[in-house]
Amino acid sequence: MKTTTTLLLASLLLATAADAATRRVPKDHATIQAAINASLPGDRVIVSPGTYDEIVTINTARLRLEGKKGKPVVIDARVVPAGSGAGLRVFADDVVVENVTVRHALATAVLVTNSDLGIGVLVEADNVTLKNVTALNSGHVGFVVIGARAKIDRCEVRSASGGIGVVGDDALVRRTKVRLIKSMGIDVTGDRARIEKSTVAATGVHGITITGNQATIRKCAQRFAPGAGLMIDGDDARIEKSRSRYAQVGAMLDNATNGRVDRIRAEHSSHSGIYIQSAVGCRIERSKSTASMLAGVVMDGNGNTTRKTKAKNGGGDGIVTDGTNNRIESCSAKRNQEDGIFVTPLSSNTLLSKNVLVGNHAEGIDNRGGSSTARKNRVSKSRLDISSANAWTQFSGNKFKSGGPSTPAEMDD
Repeated sequence: MKTTTTLLLASLLLATAADAATRRVPKDHATIQAAINASLPGDRVIVSPGTYDEIVTINTARLRLEGKKGKPVVIDARVVPAGSGAGLRVFADDVVVENVTVRHALATAVLVTNSDLGIGVLVEADNVTLKNVTALNSGHVGFVVIGARAKIDRCEVRSASGGIGVVGDDALVRRTKVRLIKSMGIDVTGDRARIEKSTVAATGVHGITITGNQATIRKCAQRFAPGAGLMIDGDDARIEKSRSRYAQVGAMLDNATNGRVDRIRAEHSSHSGIYIQSAVGCRIERSKSTASMLAGVVMDGNGNTTRKTKAKNGGGDGIVTDGTNNRIESCSAKRNQEDGIFVTPLSSNTLLSKNVLVGNHAEGIDNRGGSSTARKNRVSKSRLDISSANAWTQFSGNKFKSGGPSTPAEMDD
């Protein structure tokens, strides 16, 4: 019986594949929309290079809309009446759109939705793939995707009010470029989102942001943003192997538990290079902040660790810790305008170990917290090597090249 059932299912799948039709534009249908309207679930629409003055709506599940490789396939949406919506709209599950450019949309260029945004038909829209799709000169946002398991691969948005907005779990954005945007670059809301190998340049607000748990930003690059360059708001987050230049904050974890910032390069940040805010149990490792206007690295929260990280040439402190049970280990802070390491008055039980602090214009270590420990730190060429407002719990093995530690008297090696 099991064998008979298996053979029946296999025959049904083969029949479905055999029944799928390929429709060609303009050979079989004069317009893209005409080909889509004639299609059934699982069909394929192949569009020859050229410019098509129309708007396109997909209401057929499992449809594949493909532009032929070579010269561009352009959907010019200037024919859309004012306020009528997107240039390309997808309102069905498991749709694939590939090798298409949408330009001059009066509102959003590409819209994939399972909720009512005032345009199109209200249906589910999960498992949608956009591959090598470009949005140019959109009046509103390049891509808006609302639905689970969206995949945006090798896409581009240029010259729009907003870049890419995704709402839904398990989203993947990779090898995608966004530039010349008036507001957000790439903004994803949903758990387990991944943004990989993507670049964002010249945005009006943030560069790349994710709101959700278990999210990852990896191997991305960002330039020129007045807000955060790379930011995740959620637990178990990862920002890895990425670079931020000329953002307000280069890389940021906000309201995070068990997050990680690893191998990040933050350069010329107008505030801080790397910032973990209201964080618990997070780690900053093997990262580098250069020429931030204020602090290079900031840990705000409890039980966090900064390790093997560098902060240099900043306009404020090199590394700042504010919280309980935080650790700064094997880091370096060089040539910053304020302290090399600053422990705030609200901090307690801070561990400073094996750090190298050179040429900072104020103190090498400025400890204003309680119950702090300093072990095997090396300080040189600072105005004052180490100062402390409170007694150290432990102070041992530290080395100084100039004036040595200051008050209180309990700081004995």
